[in-house]
Amino acid sequence: MIKRGFALFLAILCIACCFISAGAAEEEEAAPPSTTSVLVLKNINTGLNVEVDAAKSVNYRATGVAAKLVTAMVANDILKGCEQKISAPLCLTKDKYASAILNDFSLGLKYNKNSSSLTVDDLLSAVIVSSAADACVALAVASIRYENKEQTDFYNDYDAAVSAATVEEAHINSFVDRMNSYVAALGCEDTYFTNCTGAVDPASRTTAEDIALIAEAFYNNAELMMIASQPSYTLSTGSNVLFNKSALMSSNDNLTGYTGIEGTTGIIIGWMGNKGASPYCVVAAGETQEGVNYVMVCVAAFTETAATKQNAYDTVKEFMPWALNTFRYKLVVSTLNALKTLPVKSGKDSDGVSIVAENDIELLIPATVNPDTDIKVEYKWLNEELTAPISKGQKVGTVYVYYNDTVLQTNLITNSAVSESSMLSAIDKIETLLTSDGAKKAYLCAAVLFGGYLILSFVLFLSRIISKYIAAGRGD
Repeated sequence: MIKRGFALFLAILCIACCFISAGAAEEEEAAPPSTTSVLVLKNINTGLNVEVDAAKSVNYRATGVAAKLVTAMVANDILKGCEQKISAPLCLTKDKYASAILNDFSLGLKYNKNSSSLTVDDLLSAVIVSSAADACVALAVASIRYENKEQTDFYNDYDAAVSAATVEEAHINSFVDRMNSYVAALGCEDTYFTNCTGAVDPASRTTAEDIALIAEAFYNNAELMMIASQPSYTLSTGSNVLFNKSALMSSNDNLTGYTGIEGTTGIIIGWMGNKGASPYCVVAAGETQEGVNYVMVCVAAFTETAATKQNAYDTVKEFMPWALNTFRYKLVVSTLNALKTLPVKSGKDSDGVSIVAENDIELLIPATVNPDTDIKVEYKWLNEELTAPISKGQKVGTVYVYYNDTVLQTNLITNSAVSESSMLSAIDKIETLLTSDGAKKAYLCAAVLFGGYLILSFVLFLSRIISKYIAAGRGD
């Protein structure tokens, strides 16, 4: 008996410890992390950056990550529907900024007389999945050539392709102009490209905030996000397999332990300058099943010696789960719920009709917000009593939802139709007529006249009485 009691006590103690541990874990998870890296966390649903405890952003002369995303988006817009192939030697164009990083980020093709032509998907995947700088060059050249109705596929005529590649700097400059116009339209205020690869140049610049705007536009392009979500890509030539350089998507030749972060996927990665001698940037996306979406830009803290990849991935691994649990959707007004029943006069089959919202009203709010106290709902009615006939969907008012500085509204409408009863309608018309302002005035006039008549009659009656007494006193 004692043993059983002791066992029960231990079991209860263990359960209590579990609850305490779970509570502590929840508190720890709910607390916002901090980082010495530069971090921008943008909520896609609101378009706003979430305030985080991170290092302040700076200007970067190397725009590799931003340039590759913009190159992919601009080229995808221009080459959409292009069925022409693109000769691989076009990647060899004499771009004065390309050679600095081709050795670190390239397709790895041997550009010789046996090189095959590539598809647009090959080059887009090479840029996004593998951060290939030479593919950026090929897309830039091919985009302008395609737009100008010039040849892009030299059908393995290596000498002709190389000849075209050596005079394509004007085409690249035109493409870079398109890139700068594109980011200006996105609202980037501190980004300027001098090349399509993002190589270091004193005249080029970008910031983590602008990269987040670019990443937001990229995230909203389902076609390109599908490419970014591939762990690997095999070129249509079958000659190369490109493994995703993001450790969030593939562990091949990358850090391990970062794939499988719930709700998180990679967009693109890259060094902000020369490999190993500049900050490392990870651009990732996160989304919940409820549709709360983020893009995250993390530029790893740079020490006196170097910035490691792991710094950036550690920050993503710490911040993204926190962000995904920070906000939630709250359905404040639902079209499925009857909000009120209004009385209906002269209804044939019913003397009332239920009222519903025309549209749902849903708010994205922090998980800590109490909807009952922090969200205000107000109903304004056109008339709180209706008269048949009533049609289904008839507007009878408006519902307003107030949260901080946000005001949302939708119409209040009838949920069913109510036909008119001719007899009740006639009675209601008579009643209306009898209770109208004109009728009330007539009643008042009649009352005044009747009152005057009574007063006059009473005065005449008194006058006759008095006259009789007077006459009697005189002895008449």
